[in-house]
Amino acid sequence: MRAQLLAGNRAAAERQYTICVKRLRDELDVEPSAETTQLLIDPSLRPSRSQVAAVRSQTRYAASGSLHIAYQVIGKGPLDIVLVPGFVSHVERVWEDARCRKFLTALSGIGRLILFDRRGVGLSDRVGAIPSVEATAQDILSVMDAAGSKRALLFGASEGGPGCIQFAADRPDRLAGLILYGSLAKGSRAKGYPFAMSPRQYDIWLERLIREWGGPAEIAFFAPSFVGDRQAENWWAGLLRSASSPGAIKGVLEALRDIDVRSLLPHIATPSLVLHRRGDRAVRPEAGRYLAQTIPAARFVELEGDDHWFWAGDQDRLLREIKAFAKTLNPTGGTAISVRKRQKA
Repeated sequence: MRAQLLAGNRAAAERQYTICVKRLRDELDVEPSAETTQLLIDPSLRPSRSQVAAVRSQTRYAASGSLHIAYQVIGKGPLDIVLVPGFVSHVERVWEDARCRKFLTALSGIGRLILFDRRGVGLSDRVGAIPSVEATAQDILSVMDAAGSKRALLFGASEGGPGCIQFAADRPDRLAGLILYGSLAKGSRAKGYPFAMSPRQYDIWLERLIREWGGPAEIAFFAPSFVGDRQAENWWAGLLRSASSPGAIKGVLEALRDIDVRSLLPHIATPSLVLHRRGDRAVRPEAGRYLAQTIPAARFVELEGDDHWFWAGDQDRLLREIKAFAKTLNPTGGTAISVRKRQKA
């Protein structure tokens, strides 16, 4: 219903409400919640104009070699923000969850937001080969060129981080700044990098994820605060099905297991902010601290909370850190304010 209202189709939302009422009565012998009913009545529960405008943003395609990369552009401002997602994304379905929509809308208020689906997932072309960090870096460049972005603040979330690190090392001329959230430099444990799953543990976790694909797979792992929230669980399950098939995502995540961009970190000269939640179960905070300690121009901020997803848990503190960092950047090159490297435990 909320998605239909966001698209401006009230008649479809009302039809969905009627279907919902019938199914609840026939299958569970219960009435819809007051919030569901109020959604069609109470204007305060309906999407704002800015949210509607964001969802109505047209999905476009950028050519990346022979592939087509789906992207959207939302908002405006002197600073471009390119969001590089983790292993699951869908540039249209992400707007259907109220919490995710709230975060993305707030981000588009800081600068012109550019969203895209990496090759192999979401609305972008499927690929026969396992995508590499070099391929992700190429996709970033292709989307920036297609969107007319000369320089941008690159926001790499989770598994999107290594591709951003590759891009920062290759094309510092195209970056105003780099944010790595809940991210890592290596996909599995190795000598000198003990804060990740061993390759064997990773494979066991991956097999479990694949078995559960189609339902709210591993939601307790990624977002403990969402466990028991039926609406969030249904949305996550639908997002997984829309983003990829089990076999295709297995190849993407097998590539992540073998990723290692540690050698690139000392060569990143772009002002960088590393954000990590203290209780993150998917990527341990030590992985974020390692990034900040190894990137010369990086600052580390540890946030409270257990959720790995950036739209779950306390968004306000996360957005404040992003906004403050963005203010230090000069979209045309360098920084607007001298930023000292600071490690925050």
